[in-house]
Amino acid sequence: MSKHLDAVFVTFGLVLVLSGMTLGAIMGGSGDHGQQSTHAHINLVGGVFSILFGLAHRGWPALRVGVLPLIHLALHVAGVLVMVSGLFMIFGSAGETPLAKGLATYGSSAVMLGVLIFLFLFATRAFKGTQSA
Repeated sequence: MSKHLDAVFVTFGLVLVLSGMTLGAIMGGSGDHGQQSTHAHINLVGGVFSILFGLAHRGWPALRVGVLPLIHLALHVAGVLVMVSGLFMIFGSAGETPLAKGLATYGSSAVMLGVLIFLFLFATRAFKGTQSA
Protein backbone atom coordinates (compact mmCIF):
# COMPACT_ATOMS: atom_id res chain seq x y z
CA MET A 1 0.00 0.00 0.00
CA SER A 2 2.74 2.49 0.90
CA LYS A 3 4.21 1.97 -2.58
CA HIS A 4 1.03 3.52 -4.03
CA LEU A 5 0.30 5.95 -1.19
CA ASP A 6 0.63 8.90 -3.56
CA ALA A 7 -2.02 7.48 -5.90
CA VAL A 8 -4.35 6.64 -3.00
CA PHE A 9 -4.19 10.23 -1.71
CA VAL A 10 -4.78 11.69 -5.19
CA THR A 11 -7.65 9.30 -5.94
CA PHE A 12 -9.34 10.11 -2.61
CA GLY A 13 -8.85 13.81 -3.31
CA LEU A 14 -10.37 13.61 -6.77
CA VAL A 15 -13.39 11.71 -5.47
CA LEU A 16 -13.90 14.41 -2.85
CA VAL A 17 -13.48 17.26 -5.34
CA LEU A 18 -16.16 15.62 -7.48
CA SER A 19 -18.36 15.19 -4.39
CA GLY A 20 -17.87 18.82 -3.38
CA MET A 21 -18.65 20.00 -6.88
CA THR A 22 -21.80 17.87 -6.91
CA LEU A 23 -22.93 19.40 -3.61
CA GLY A 24 -22.21 22.85 -5.07
CA ALA A 25 -24.29 22.08 -8.15
CA ILE A 26 -27.15 20.83 -6.00
CA MET A 27 -27.02 24.00 -3.90
CA GLY A 28 -26.89 26.17 -7.01
CA GLY A 29 -29.80 24.37 -8.61
CA SER A 30 -31.96 24.47 -5.51
CA GLY A 31 -31.09 27.98 -4.39
CA ASP A 32 -30.43 26.64 -0.89
CA HIS A 33 -26.83 27.45 0.01
CA GLY A 34 -27.02 26.22 3.60
CA GLN A 35 -24.26 23.67 3.05
CA GLN A 36 -21.64 26.19 1.82
CA SER A 37 -19.29 25.41 4.68
CA THR A 38 -19.61 21.67 4.12
CA HIS A 39 -19.03 22.19 0.38
CA ALA A 40 -15.88 24.24 1.09
CA HIS A 41 -14.47 21.70 3.55
CA ILE A 42 -15.11 18.80 1.18
CA ASN A 43 -13.27 20.61 -1.61
CA LEU A 44 -10.39 22.15 0.35
CA VAL A 45 -9.63 19.81 3.25
CA GLY A 46 -10.79 16.67 1.51
CA GLY A 47 -9.91 17.33 -2.10
CA VAL A 48 -7.08 19.84 -2.32
CA PHE A 49 -5.20 18.69 0.78
CA SER A 50 -5.40 15.05 -0.31
CA ILE A 51 -4.10 15.83 -3.78
CA LEU A 52 -1.27 17.93 -2.35
CA PHE A 53 -0.31 15.14 0.05
CA GLY A 54 -0.30 12.69 -2.85
CA LEU A 55 1.87 14.92 -5.01
CA ALA A 56 4.29 15.44 -2.11
CA HIS A 57 4.55 11.68 -1.58
CA ARG A 58 5.21 11.33 -5.31
CA GLY A 59 7.88 14.04 -5.32
CA TRP A 60 9.63 12.84 -2.16
CA PRO A 61 9.44 9.01 -2.10
CA ALA A 62 11.16 8.94 1.33
CA LEU A 63 7.91 10.31 2.78
CA ARG A 64 6.19 7.00 1.96
CA VAL A 65 8.52 4.78 4.00
CA GLY A 66 7.33 3.09 7.20
CA VAL A 67 4.11 3.06 9.15
CA LEU A 68 3.73 6.81 9.82
CA PRO A 69 2.59 7.63 6.26
CA LEU A 70 -0.10 4.95 6.54
CA ILE A 71 -1.23 6.38 9.87
CA HIS A 72 -1.40 9.80 8.22
CA LEU A 73 -3.53 8.40 5.40
CA ALA A 74 -5.89 6.65 7.82
CA LEU A 75 -6.26 9.74 10.00
CA HIS A 76 -6.84 11.95 6.98
CA VAL A 77 -9.42 9.76 5.27
CA ALA A 78 -11.33 8.92 8.45
CA GLY A 79 -11.02 12.47 9.76
CA VAL A 80 -12.33 14.08 6.59
CA LEU A 81 -15.27 11.69 6.33
CA VAL A 82 -16.21 12.10 10.01
CA MET A 83 -15.75 15.89 9.94
CA VAL A 84 -17.80 16.32 6.77
CA SER A 85 -20.56 14.13 8.22
CA GLY A 86 -20.72 16.38 11.27
CA LEU A 87 -20.74 19.54 9.17
CA PHE A 88 -23.48 18.15 6.94
CA MET A 89 -25.57 17.50 10.04
CA ILE A 90 -24.83 20.91 11.59
CA PHE A 91 -25.73 22.86 8.47
CA GLY A 92 -28.61 20.55 7.59
CA SER A 93 -31.81 19.79 9.43
CA ALA A 94 -30.10 18.23 12.50
CA GLY A 95 -28.48 21.48 13.61
CA GLU A 96 -25.80 21.73 16.28
CA THR A 97 -26.60 18.55 18.17
CA PRO A 98 -23.93 17.06 20.46
CA LEU A 99 -23.42 14.23 17.95
CA ALA A 100 -22.96 16.59 15.00
CA LYS A 101 -20.58 18.85 16.92
CA GLY A 102 -18.66 15.83 18.18
CA LEU A 103 -18.26 14.43 14.68
CA ALA A 104 -17.05 17.75 13.32
CA THR A 105 -14.67 18.24 16.25
CA TYR A 106 -13.19 14.76 16.34
CA GLY A 107 -12.94 14.56 12.58
CA SER A 108 -11.10 17.86 12.31
CA SER A 109 -8.83 16.82 15.18
CA ALA A 110 -7.91 13.63 13.30
CA VAL A 111 -7.12 15.65 10.18
CA MET A 112 -4.96 18.04 12.21
CA LEU A 113 -3.08 15.15 13.83
CA GLY A 114 -2.47 13.75 10.37
CA VAL A 115 -1.08 17.08 9.20
CA LEU A 116 1.27 17.11 12.20
CA ILE A 117 2.50 13.65 11.22
CA PHE A 118 2.97 14.84 7.65
CA LEU A 119 4.88 17.90 8.86
CA PHE A 120 7.16 15.64 10.91
CA LEU A 121 7.71 13.34 7.92
CA PHE A 122 8.45 16.24 5.61
CA ALA A 123 10.75 18.03 8.04
CA THR A 124 12.75 14.90 8.81
CA ARG A 125 12.89 13.32 5.34
CA ALA A 126 12.39 15.80 2.51
CA PHE A 127 15.72 17.59 2.91
CA LYS A 128 17.87 14.49 3.18
CA GLY A 129 19.94 13.88 0.11
CA THR A 130 19.09 17.20 -1.50
CA GLN A 131 21.96 19.07 -3.11
CA SER A 132 22.46 22.80 -2.99
CA ALA A 133 22.60 24.65 -6.27
